[in-house]
Amino acid sequence: MASRFASTVARIGRLLLDFSFPPQCALCKGELDTCFSPVCEKCYDSLVLLPHQRLFDPVYEGAFSAAYAVWTFSDPFQELVHLLKYGNRPVVGTALAKRMAAMLIKDAWANIDGLVPVPLHSTRKRERGYNQSEVIGKELSRRLGIPLETGLLKRIRQTATQTKLNRAARAKNLLGAFQVCRCVAGRRLLLLDDVFTTGSTVDKCANMLMEAGAGEVRVLTAARVV
Repeated sequence: MASRFASTVARIGRLLLDFSFPPQCALCKGELDTCFSPVCEKCYDSLVLLPHQRLFDPVYEGAFSAAYAVWTFSDPFQELVHLLKYGNRPVVGTALAKRMAAMLIKDAWANIDGLVPVPLHSTRKRERGYNQSEVIGKELSRRLGIPLETGLLKRIRQTATQTKLNRAARAKNLLGAFQVCRCVAGRRLLLLDDVFTTGSTVDKCANMLMEAGAGEVRVLTAARVV
């Protein structure tokens, strides 16, 4: 009851701010209809879709059976990811997941038993305030009707940022970073992350899940670097 009251008060406060100071889109700086999203519908619609959601390139073969993504990691998507990860805007992840659920081909999530977000180390999650992959996963879970398994995979070692590392360095950086914390025997899992770059992170996570007995691991990210 208390949390519902607090949520209502916060919503009223945001509406009053909208009335007094009309919010601007974080990308195009145009006026927003609401402050519940930092980006306007026009900018969301301008994101470049991949011609094929399933990633067939042999370089992406790994422990996972298939990988899927919806958008290309190019402007303005890069700006959105920066807002999501470093701008304290988890609502961006929710908005992206809403659109992903509407556009995803069924092969990506058919017969999946659980959604598994790529975990952040507890220190980094505490600094950021949330895990962007969990934010995306919560909305996908709600819309696809598939359970979100937030405690199944844990990041037990804090790693250096992967941004400037090549494929080999990324793989080395991830050694001993993850741990499977619950039984996954025979389960078909969909691993979630924000961006597919070299595939090192999701491949390491998928490998851990398969070694623990998972029946299948697929990968879904919002965008792919092309």
